[in-house]
Amino acid sequence: RSVEALLSTTTKEGQILCMNGIRVMSINWVVLGHVYYIGLGAADYTDYVSMWRKYPMALIYNALPAVDTFFFISGFLVSLLLSKDLARRGKFNAVGYYLQR
Repeated sequence: RSVEALLSTTTKEGQILCMNGIRVMSINWVVLGHVYYIGLGAADYTDYVSMWRKYPMALIYNALPAVDTFFFISGFLVSLLLSKDLARRGKFNAVGYYLQR
């Protein structure tokens, strides 16, 4: 049942579909960056320097914005839920909101 839900392509009403694509691209970029950083940590320093001078490695070396994307997604979703809650109830309960998270 959980595999079926994981592989399902149905969407729910109100779901922001572009967030899924941003999340997938970001997680792949972060994993790729970590694989290379960990792999190069065990390599010789001269190999490390020569590898980073190649242009295609710039995409991996500059993977830090992918982490910022996760901060953006979480901030966006928290503010979206907060604005929906304020529109529905008209007030904000900070303790209840913290406990729900």
